[in-house]
Amino acid sequence: GKTGTAVVSALESLAPVRRVVHTARQAGDHAVDLESGSGLHDALSGCRSAYFIAPNLHPDEPALLRTFLGVAQDVGVEHVVYHSAAWPYSPSMPHHMDKARCEDELHTFAGDLRWTVLQPCAYAENFSAVLDGHSDLLEVPYDTDALFSFVALADVGEVAARVLHEGVDLHHGATYELG
Repeated sequence: GKTGTAVVSALESLAPVRRVVHTARQAGDHAVDLESGSGLHDALSGCRSAYFIAPNLHPDEPALLRTFLGVAQDVGVEHVVYHSAAWPYSPSMPHHMDKARCEDELHTFAGDLRWTVLQPCAYAENFSAVLDGHSDLLEVPYDTDALFSFVALADVGEVAARVLHEGVDLHHGATYELG
């Protein structure tokens, strides 16, 4: 997806990259089934760090993360960067609450796997049609009167690349709000 593409683009100049996706889109992708874990062992073997972002609005993201963490630990991944959302503990946004549950999973994960959480705000690019004048209609699944911040997708990719590349100890246990 667009987030994974931004992370890969930023990381490619720093380290070898292996794209692991739910549905293969291009040559070189490692297709996996995050629900069953099928394909994850081969896809993650030999990786030092991994970036986890669940399919958008998945009905049970914590289960996907548990499967991913178990396989990652089994194959020797040292560091997982989890893609959450800004303000995950927001009961009015159920898909954000799943992100909060995932963050709780990381805090209670029994194992040597190190982790970091990224909490990006809304992507500015999601509003480009309105911002550049191509549209005057904006449909969003939340209260448009609520104040919130934006972040550029490329900036999310850059931060993710740095956290993945700079070493497992430097960012272990950290949560970074990106806006």
